[in-house]
Amino acid sequence: MFAPVQRITKSLKPQTVVLGATLVFAAVASGTYSFRIYNRYIRKYQIHIRPEIGVSDSLTNSNIVRTLVNPHSHVAMGDSRSVVLTTHSGQEAPSDEAILSALVNGFFSGPVFTPERIALRLLGLQLVKFEGLAPTSQHIWNTSQMPNTHLPAKTAILWGCFQVANIELSSSTYGDNKSIIDIVFGNNKGQFAGCHRFSIKRLEAKSHSQREPTQFHIQLECIVCNPTVNKPIGISFLGGFHIIYANMLFRDAVTEAKHRLSLSSA
Repeated sequence: MFAPVQRITKSLKPQTVVLGATLVFAAVASGTYSFRIYNRYIRKYQIHIRPEIGVSDSLTNSNIVRTLVNPHSHVAMGDSRSVVLTTHSGQEAPSDEAILSALVNGFFSGPVFTPERIALRLLGLQLVKFEGLAPTSQHIWNTSQMPNTHLPAKTAILWGCFQVANIELSSSTYGDNKSIIDIVFGNNKGQFAGCHRFSIKRLEAKSHSQREPTQFHIQLECIVCNPTVNKPIGISFLGGFHIIYANMLFRDAVTEAKHRLSLSSA
């Protein structure tokens, strides 16, 4: 039954056969990848996230944005998404750093980021550059290099495109204080720069019983701008795709935190 296929193959140029095989492989890989994403988010993991347009004043007015990403207060675009996670009754609450570490791992090591992660590793270039950040000796190119119990070092560069710019771990159990990690991307001397901020805030418990579940407000904010020219960035037409993609990356991050730290959706 393979005779027709053999005759067709012999009549084609080698370059055509290679191209065809490549396209078939890409189609199969794409289909497999799409099924994994569908199975992960539609069937297996139901995470209720709350997307919003805009970012908090605390990010807009932060030292990272005002001095690095957007020092001239140019027009900027931003969005955020959040979810509330909770411990189980009687479970010891994990540290803020443990949760942030799981979120960062899930974001960059999850299946959604896989195509971008592979492309950046093959490219092998340092695309992120911010004057004002100290040089780093930590370059992460593989998921195995991501720390499992703590955050990457400040100024660490991830896949040549993202750089840890700030880490703040709150010493307060409850209240308005948040634990955050700011990860910048782009070039503050070019025409595109931005910042991803993961933040954690412990919600006030009804009682201070040790068996009372602890709730965490988990948020991912993203802000982008043209740091050298005061005009909207040129990829604004991709805003819809960005929001969908960012939401999927956030789901990967939250899923990792839930799995690693035995947390559940509130």
